[in-house]
Amino acid sequence: MIIFHTTHGDIEIELNLDKAPVTSKNFKKYCEDGFYEGTIFHRVIKVHDPRWWYERAYG
Repeated sequence: MIIFHTTHGDIEIELNLDKAPVTSKNFKKYCEDGFYEGTIFHRVIKVHDPRWWYERAYG
């Protein structure tokens, strides 16, 4: 689990080491090295499923 601490609360990211071991380890290493320090999140959507527009458009 990776936790980003932001001025608007924490963002928790669960890594799936079984399905994406290389990507998970790479992302974790970037976090440990401070790569994302000072990164600005310009938009956070709390509730929407990213696929909602497709279902709405195509039913």
